[in-house]
Amino acid sequence: MFFGRKKQDTKQDTGELMHARLLTIPEVFYGGKDPEIYHHKAPSSGVVAHDKDSSTQKKHIIGGSVFFSSRKALWILGISLFILVVAGISWYYLRDVIKPTSQETQVVQTPIPDQNNINSQIEQNSEQTTTPEVEIETPTPLNTTSSMPSLTSNFLEYPLIQYGSTADMDMDELTDVEEEVYGTDPGKWDTDGDGYYDGQELVNLYNPAGVAPMRLIDSGLAKEYINNKTGYRVYYPSSWQKGSVDAQENQVLFSALDGDFVEIRVMDKQATTSFLDWFGQTAKGEQASDLLTFTNRFNESGWKRKDGLVAYFVADSYVFIIIYHQASPGPILYRHVMSMAVQSFRAQKTQIDIPNQPIIPMPVDVPVGSGNPPRNSNTSTPSSTPVIIL
Repeated sequence: MFFGRKKQDTKQDTGELMHARLLTIPEVFYGGKDPEIYHHKAPSSGVVAHDKDSSTQKKHIIGGSVFFSSRKALWILGISLFILVVAGISWYYLRDVIKPTSQETQVVQTPIPDQNNINSQIEQNSEQTTTPEVEIETPTPLNTTSSMPSLTSNFLEYPLIQYGSTADMDMDELTDVEEEVYGTDPGKWDTDGDGYYDGQELVNLYNPAGVAPMRLIDSGLAKEYINNKTGYRVYYPSSWQKGSVDAQENQVLFSALDGDFVEIRVMDKQATTSFLDWFGQTAKGEQASDLLTFTNRFNESGWKRKDGLVAYFVADSYVFIIIYHQASPGPILYRHVMSMAVQSFRAQKTQIDIPNQPIIPMPVDVPVGSGNPPRNSNTSTPSSTPVIIL
């Protein structure tokens, strides 16, 4: 039975082989032949060939084009290039920002020790940190009213010494500009013809445009100013403007329309300090040798500069300074207005009054109110009316 089965199987296998398809190699491949049917023309830029020794198709560089066999490699290359471009752009824009940031950090870090020191001082005593700041911004000596002011806190501007005055056509010791202020005749030596020449009457505080006896304050040509702080009194022309620089009226100005003005300043002085000591400490640039003592019409004693443009009156706690200022350099326009202010000054109200002006008879050869009598005329001045020319 064993052999019978084998025979049957053998027959069956033989039949299958007979019906199987036999595969043979074409003759064109024998002998190392290279059939042309496997050659494919590629574009002009390059040709892709197949390698006969491998079943895997490979790409070669033929001509000038580059091809890659893996799409994954292309993605990796593209992503890498993108990252490099983004990193380069970021560095280009951030390099200018990073550099000053580091500098600012250094500047901020520099004062940290001082700040910590300040914070520690604040914890110990908070008042000690605020007091120095107040002293730096507004020093205590400048705000102390009892202390003597200096030129740095209360500057005094002094005029240059000037002896020349503007034109005086009638030689009555009033300039032609001052004649307009007091209503006198610039062509007459004695406008009112009372025997006193115009300048003589003015400095003695009488009316140069009215027949004697007439005091200047009663003529309407001058007004009296009374200071609200100290109570000092002074005359000034009615046509001039009065103004105060500060609310306490420590500095008052009397101004003409053309810009010249007379300043009166009140400055503190300790009672134990002499005037000359105060002058040396305060009036920088001024010389004590240029000062003269005098007494005005109200028996107020004072000091004046030789040219009459600066005067001082001294009280226990104050010094009153009267200064003439020009709008522009040149001869003095209102020298006798300055003299009137100095002669009329009083540190406070007094019982002293100006006496009535005596009447002087005119010389026979000089008509009343006419011409300009010569200085050496027979017209005399009574001793009761002193001539005070500053």
